[in-house]
Amino acid sequence: MEWYSPGCEERLVENESAGRALLPDEESRLLWAASKVGIKQGHWSPIYIVTVLGLNTGLRHSEVRQLRWANVDLAKRVLVVGLAKTEAGSGRPVPLTEPAWAALEMWVSRFPNRKPDEFVFPACETGHLDPSRPIANWRTAWHHATCAVECPKCGRAQLPTDSCRKTECKADMRGIINPLAGLRFHDLRHSAATKMLENGVPIATVAQVLGWSASTAIRMAKRYGHIRPEAQRQALESIATALPETRMRQPKGADFGKGYPQNQPQAPTVN
Repeated sequence: MEWYSPGCEERLVENESAGRALLPDEESRLLWAASKVGIKQGHWSPIYIVTVLGLNTGLRHSEVRQLRWANVDLAKRVLVVGLAKTEAGSGRPVPLTEPAWAALEMWVSRFPNRKPDEFVFPACETGHLDPSRPIANWRTAWHHATCAVECPKCGRAQLPTDSCRKTECKADMRGIINPLAGLRFHDLRHSAATKMLENGVPIATVAQVLGWSASTAIRMAKRYGHIRPEAQRQALESIATALPETRMRQPKGADFGKGYPQNQPQAPTVN
């Protein structure tokens, strides 16, 4: 099994500053790219599994790393977070969506002799798995998934370069960048929160799912309060109320127009 992560002991620092929320087409692009990293293992590569989990559960990078098989109940379709950043987050149950359940169902088949106390995503050094330790990070695999671009001529996926690395091609690739460049794994958590809020999930429920403390939930309400304009419009349209036509007529003697021209020009009639 390959994680494409040579410095396994190097920790990936989790930056929780407000980030970007992925659009549906960006999610599809990310999943497609993640499925191509480590393709020798099939499309259900390690980075693909953690990406699906991130998008469907909102788990932190550290929470995914620390998952043990004892925390995963595929029969009940739920996982239980172990030690989390907050007390409210530790030990919380997180229901598994269909995509998350399917990803873990596929992943578990690779570990027929797994033990409850072993890590779901084990450390890997020089091709050797150590299930007693969690993977330190998936930095390199993530970089490939979010930065790789395709040659417009031969279609080969590769990191940004001036010319295609395929000897027989060498097409000009200057200026071609991946629109996902700069995306952080924590942005998947940000996307999950945004999507739940846009779908009308109460902030208290979002806080419970993501493991926010009460004080953090208040702060996060502002951080994740960047709901897209179209969602804001739809929210207001859902409560749009118009006055009855009879009440919209100005009563005789009313002084509503005082100070304004009383004889407004009429709109031209269109024949």
